[in-house]
Amino acid sequence: MTEGEQDRGTTAPGTSVIASSDVHDADAARPHGDDREPGRPAEERDSSPSRPARQEEPARAADAGTPSPAADQPPEAHRPGFIHQLRDVAREHRSASVLAALLLLLLLAAAAAGTGLAVWAFREERRARKVEQQAVEKSQKAQDVAAKYKGKFHQTEAEWKAAVDGLHRARAAEEAARRSEGETKAILDFFKKSLLSAGRPGDGSLPAVFWAGGQGRDVTLRKALDSAESQVAEVFADRPMAEAVVREILGSAYLSVGEAARAVRQYERALALREATHGANHPDAAACRNQLAVAYRLAGRDAEAARLFEQTPDSAAHASALAARGAMLLREKKPAEAELKLRGCLTIRQKIQPDDWTTFDTKSSLGEALLDQSKFADAEPLLLSGYQGMKQREDTIPSQDKPRLTKALQRLVKLYEAWGKKDEAMRWRKELEMAV
Repeated sequence: MTEGEQDRGTTAPGTSVIASSDVHDADAARPHGDDREPGRPAEERDSSPSRPARQEEPARAADAGTPSPAADQPPEAHRPGFIHQLRDVAREHRSASVLAALLLLLLLAAAAAGTGLAVWAFREERRARKVEQQAVEKSQKAQDVAAKYKGKFHQTEAEWKAAVDGLHRARAAEEAARRSEGETKAILDFFKKSLLSAGRPGDGSLPAVFWAGGQGRDVTLRKALDSAESQVAEVFADRPMAEAVVREILGSAYLSVGEAARAVRQYERALALREATHGANHPDAAACRNQLAVAYRLAGRDAEAARLFEQTPDSAAHASALAARGAMLLREKKPAEAELKLRGCLTIRQKIQPDDWTTFDTKSSLGEALLDQSKFADAEPLLLSGYQGMKQREDTIPSQDKPRLTKALQRLVKLYEAWGKKDEAMRWRKELEMAV
């Protein structure tokens, strides 16, 4: 055995020496660079221009008996990849692998189902929100329509109520006019029959007064009034307002012939009828109360006249009496005393009838009282407010009281002329000329 064989004999036990020697000889005899192409002929390898120049060095080393470094080291083992290892495990544990695969499929299916459910839920939520939004919009539209028709309904209802009220007022006015017409006719018929009927001289009728030739005229007229007064209660038993009018006419007639006591009885009955029908604050009742107060004074019953107004100090009747007294004092050139009466009247009227034309007429009269005292600055606002208030309510002023509006204009002209304001006086004078 040669030294090379002895050296190769030192390999690991159980290794074939011949096989190792053959492999070693083959590896030693194979030049470097032929490992990648073992099946190629030697002539082609030798003739290949890409063969490295050092390919003969291993052969010389083999001839010299020097072992190759590659011969002493075993070839590097090839490690299998993760997929190969997993495949090997699956082959060794087939049942477990199948079960794991099934679990994996179940997990994947569950994940897919969960994703599908999530997408479905998201879509359903969007759809529900859309439906909800549509429902809200429809509800809002319905509310708007309901509000619109509700407003129209209320408007229609209000118009219908106004129309019904207007109809009732028209019917009431028509009925009142019918009653007034009937009462007026009854009053005229009464006076025609009781005072103007023909008869023999001395029977108390007006024709009898005429035929008497004027002798004892007053006495005959009083007899005619007494005859008419005795029939009033019976003729107008079912017409209280007509009776009140007749009583007031008779009272005025009695005052004309100097029978204040008889006039008082007529006015008392007329006032009682008016207050019972329309109330104590009615304008007609207030006017009748004023006439009764005058009758009391003419009859020498001043205390009763004063007591009549003291019973209702804030009544329209009291205000009318104060206004009449103030106007009388102005005509008597007593503006300071008139101012007191007119201020009391204005206080009452501003309290109980602030929007009535008579309240503004009182302002104008009070302004005149101040003007006559040369209190121009105090008189100006009262005169202006009085005229403007009456002008705005001109339609409510009775025809017999229309001259009071012209009187208010005249007071303004008088104020600015006395005050020395010629331009203002000229402006109001032009308006006065247009009004007249």
